[in-house]
Amino acid sequence: MLRFVIAILLLTSLEARILETSDLTLFEQHLVDCDQRSLVLFDVDNTLIFPKDQVVRSSARKVWKKHAQDTIENPAVYGQEHWNEPYFFGQMLTQAEFEIVDPRVVELIHSLQQREIKTIAFTRMSAGSLGSIPSMEDWRIGHLKSYDIDFSPAFPLLHEMKTASLAPSGRSAVFKQGVLCANVQDKGPVLVAFLDCVGWRPSRVFFLDDRLDYLQSVETSLEGTGIEFIGFHYTAVEQLPSYLDEEVARYQLTHLAQTGLWLSDEEAVKRLPSAS
Repeated sequence: MLRFVIAILLLTSLEARILETSDLTLFEQHLVDCDQRSLVLFDVDNTLIFPKDQVVRSSARKVWKKHAQDTIENPAVYGQEHWNEPYFFGQMLTQAEFEIVDPRVVELIHSLQQREIKTIAFTRMSAGSLGSIPSMEDWRIGHLKSYDIDFSPAFPLLHEMKTASLAPSGRSAVFKQGVLCANVQDKGPVLVAFLDCVGWRPSRVFFLDDRLDYLQSVETSLEGTGIEFIGFHYTAVEQLPSYLDEEVARYQLTHLAQTGLWLSDEEAVKRLPSAS
């Protein structure tokens, strides 16, 4: 009886675990042993790419929303009567510059694809239109390709698919060209729904994400499925120097509202009236 209990405990411990790492080394080490029955997931924002400008970063979201709302609520001052928050955010997304968190990740993805291991992007990003962006999933796919990241080989015969609506949100997640958009829903249930839709069950899931709660959502949803889960809480972006100058941020957002053009941190600092 004792041996049986120990065996069950060992099996449970192998089925799910989350490890914290500030670089890709630990993740790469675990991927050495994965095979074609494995599924490798990469979050996108703050995992694959992140914004160069401080106010566009997720850590500054409250500041951005406060100043953006001010420009939206005062069209007489800022001159953009037709703008709303989605339009404003869409303009900022399409014009701001991003960079790769760790350039090694591009070769890592290519290596997994050469080994014919199913590798996809898994983002909580909304699907469909956002302001001037007609399709967020298309924008994301094109944006990743500009960095030589293309997840379409994972399911080459499956171009685009929507999961069944997930209660209570009523939304559908969207999978397109290797990018799974959770459409602002918990990632765990979305992943299970996706696997059900494609009719494929991996033996193991490896997931790199900067958000611990997203990893825990997947961990919980895979419990009892027999799928081994190894999550990696990726803190690389958290380790980067971060300083938000609210005066610069306000100037960037005001300039965007007045002209429709985004200024980088460097450009905004040069143009800021107080700098002259």
